[in-house]
Amino acid sequence: MSTGGNPGHGATSVPDELVVDRPYENEVVARLADVSLDHEVRARSRELDLSRISVHGLDEAAPTLRAEADRLAGSPGSEPWRAVFPRPADQASPLDLLLYYIRFRTAQANAGWVFEMGKNRHVRSVIGLPHVSGGGVLYPVPVPPPAERAGRPAENSCLVGLLDTKIFPHPSLAGRYLAADGATLPEAGPFPHWAGHATFVAGRILAEAPEARLMVRSVLDNDNAAATAWDTALQMVAFRDSGVKILNLSLGCHTADGVAPLILSRAVELLTPEMVIVAAAGNHGDPKLNGPDSPVDQRASVWPAALAMVEAVGADNDKQPPELASFSPQVRWTAFLAPGENVVGPYLRGPVSVHTRDKGIVNTEFPDGWARWSGTSFAAGTVTGRLARMTARNGGDPHRALRDLRQDLAAAGGSDAIRLAH
Repeated sequence: MSTGGNPGHGATSVPDELVVDRPYENEVVARLADVSLDHEVRARSRELDLSRISVHGLDEAAPTLRAEADRLAGSPGSEPWRAVFPRPADQASPLDLLLYYIRFRTAQANAGWVFEMGKNRHVRSVIGLPHVSGGGVLYPVPVPPPAERAGRPAENSCLVGLLDTKIFPHPSLAGRYLAADGATLPEAGPFPHWAGHATFVAGRILAEAPEARLMVRSVLDNDNAAATAWDTALQMVAFRDSGVKILNLSLGCHTADGVAPLILSRAVELLTPEMVIVAAAGNHGDPKLNGPDSPVDQRASVWPAALAMVEAVGADNDKQPPELASFSPQVRWTAFLAPGENVVGPYLRGPVSVHTRDKGIVNTEFPDGWARWSGTSFAAGTVTGRLARMTARNGGDPHRALRDLRQDLAAAGGSDAIRLAH
């Protein structure tokens, strides 16, 4: 996740959609009928074993749902499971009220057992989580091409997955990635500045592991660098059985209740047996930078990075010795820290619309196609690259590479390139 300003940060979830374990779709439909709500099954995923259901008329049904929630919350009974279902707050959304109603009724009928169900969250990247501002250093800045890095690639390669924005056909990346259909930007802009995010992350991965080859899929749109959790999870599982050893996810979402989204958790569970997932920890660590309208607490969990099976990466600054960057959250679930402030990478070439919070849109020319940028996205790319290099050298075992990296850093007390967060 890079830092900057993005106008598209609204609700954290799609307000009229829920996601449910596919075998229990009919039970949800029955509960909707109980409160006279129509629905449409928008999609079913066999890979995730989930159904996505759109509910019609939620706003109009809100008074009925509130009355039902209050009735259930006040109904007699001392079963232990009731403590798991506290009365929804007065400001709870119609979707929250509906989820409460379905869960409570299911638990009531099954001695506390409830099938898995949740919201279809908004997943963001680049500028989201939250929209960090505070100066030009937090936006991409044009720089000359860097000097070539010394060092020989490993004899073997490692396939790395990158799920992000579309990728720009930058000369430094030529022949080093395979992009899925629709995952490549045209060579001519102009573009919003977050459109260069995948290109920058790719450069950070390949700078650390020149022998790596990237498999690129795009899910984040050009308008706001955002997607739904459903679409993100489907693109994640598209990497399954592809030969990808390490998957970089410099994207994420937060939840008001701090609970991981079901959709992303399910995708991670499917993928981690065969690959290591590296994700950016977010850019919400400094409340002074978050902006007065940011809904994100500086200690908030960002998903999927905060999941136990994902390697969350925070950012170091460019001081000597390096310290935690101000925007990087100081949270217990961060596994690694790596350079993420004022780092240099390949970027868009030509005119770019840089969206800032304080100055609006600043039209900027990037004549050489290189930029200096900040964010935990780019720290995650460095860790992904380090793991890719170690995987290429150990015969192709990413989980062994992860164990070795942890052991090496623990023995060395960290390093000036990557260090253990705790």
